Amino acid sequence: MRKACKLRNYVQLRTDRLGTSGGGTVIYYKRSLHCCPVDTPQLINLEVTACKLAMSGHGTLIIVSVYLPSSKQLLRSDLESLLALGEHVILFGDFNSKNIEWNCVETNTNGRILADLRDTLEFDVIAPLNPTHFPDKDGDEPDILDIALMKNVNLKLGCIDSLQRLSSDHHPVLMRLGPTSDDRPRDKNHHQLEKVSIALEEIDTCSKYTQ
Repeated sequence: MRKACKLRNYVQLRTDRLGTSGGGTVIYYKRSLHCCPVDTPQLINLEVTACKLAMSGHGTLIIVSVYLPSSKQLLRSDLESLLALGEHVILFGDFNSKNIEWNCVETNTNGRILADLRDTLEFDVIAPLNPTHFPDKDGDEPDILDIALMKNVNLKLGCIDSLQRLSSDHHPVLMRLGPTSDDRPRDKNHHQLEKVSIALEEIDTCSKYTQ
């Protein structure tokens, strides 16, 4: 049985992969936010968890945590279904879609597909400058797998950074978005991420010793 990581004052939305280990997606959001789960359509290759966030000064955001297994192809129908969930959509996660256009070391098949779909479906690809994945295999180079796709999101991008947190081959990625006129300091975000990272480290350590 998989352990659930409960965080104080946060709600967890979780979609486990059925029938096998690995995979799955999750979203945590603060209880104080005007946020709720969103039912997702039946998809072919993408694993997802979704919520919608009501916020002042902007239309309701649909936020989707995404995982595309490396053995699966990125399908136009899957992306179209997710982008149709609302007017303002953010898809964030491991797309296993590498392209030198968004700072990857190399371009793979899914990366070429994603670049074509970006132009036809009219969304933006937002990626950090540094690698997010550090393979265990010798000879495989670190690269960027964790990215964001944004459509009709009228918010200022403060940063998108790969952070050295968690004992995993994937680094967490912090993306800051806010009103274009908002210049308030964001140190609190790092403090919140630190607390979440510590909690996830603890649950990961426990699960290794109980398996």
